[in-house]
Amino acid sequence: MPVSQEQYAHLQEAAQFALDCCAPPFKVFLHERKGFEFPLSDDKAVAAVLQLLAIRNRDEIRTDEAAAAEWRSLRTEFHQWRVS
Repeated sequence: MPVSQEQYAHLQEAAQFALDCCAPPFKVFLHERKGFEFPLSDDKAVAAVLQLLAIRNRDEIRTDEAAAAEWRSLRTEFHQWRVS
């Protein structure tokens, strides 16, 4: 069964979730902008983002449009923070 463009986009977002949670700048962002205690391990960063998005696991980004939209919003905020 072929994957739709929308499904592919959500797969990419879920993969980006995993990459971002391992990135040191994203962890600093979670600390500075969202108030999570530093230092953040990869697992703590994942837990922080799950908490922020009010989801149980990153797979929900693929299946729940609201979760995907919240993730996109968080990433946009991160990118704005990085360039400021």
